[in-house]
Formats: sequence, structure tokens, C-alpha cells
Amino acid sequence: AGTENGPPLKQDEEDFTAIYYFYPEDVRGLHADLQNKSYPVTPLHSTFYGMLEFGLRDPDGHLLAFGQEVDANSAD
Repeated sequence: AGTENGPPLKQDEEDFTAIYYFYPEDVRGLHADLQNKSYPVTPLHSTFYGMLEFGLRDPDGHLLAFGQEVDANSAD
């Protein structure tokens, strides 16, 4: 389960090791590309701190989060 403040991913203490946060130039494009390649990504969502982001877990259980600042004038 997740929160509205971060990627909605289950965090099992025994599997959880680290979070890596990346800032791609096109988070929407990256999300679509990873989905098209069947990676288990979470839905894109806007955060209260002004980011559009999503996440996934790598084979070692690390959380990989990807975010881009949301323009105040954009729809998200």
C-alpha cells in the first residue's frame, strides 16, 4: 500500500533496501516506454510537493522512483 505522498508500492521490511530517485527530462515518456516493455511500474501521480512521479522495484528490491517537477500551468 502507498500514500498520497509517494509511489504506491508495498514496502516489506525484509525486502526493502534502498530508494533511488531519478529526474528524467520526460517522465511521461519514460513511464510509457517502461509500460510498453512490460515493466511493473506504478501509475503516474502528482504529489503535494510538486512532482509528477512513478516507481518500480528492481530485482534486488530497491525502489526506483522517477519524478519531474510539475509546471504550475500544466494539467497535472
